[in-house]
Amino acid sequence: MRREGVFPSDFTFPCAFKAAASLRSSVTGKQIHGLSVKCGRILDVFAGCSAFDMYCKTKLRGDARKMSREAVRAFIEFRKIGGHANSLTFCAFLDACSDELLLSLGVAWTCVS
Repeated sequence: MRREGVFPSDFTFPCAFKAAASLRSSVTGKQIHGLSVKCGRILDVFAGCSAFDMYCKTKLRGDARKMSREAVRAFIEFRKIGGHANSLTFCAFLDACSDELLLSLGVAWTCVS
């Protein structure tokens, strides 16, 4: 795709992460993640959630946990600068809190919002 001069769209990375997860290929998944970061697409909610799902399915729990913590940090910063969470943003935040260590934080935010 890149050799032909076609650049990734918003749909490319979620589909690629899903394919890597289906193949249970952690090496391919990590390569896709690296490219998505390089292209600036990992900040997309769908790409980020797909990457998280891929890490879980390929048994890279440490990487999945790292992404969860980073998502929580980003959400907290978003709120600090006055951002308002819509239903999609808030659901993504709660999904990131699915890690046992972050579960109490998710419950606390649910009560506040």
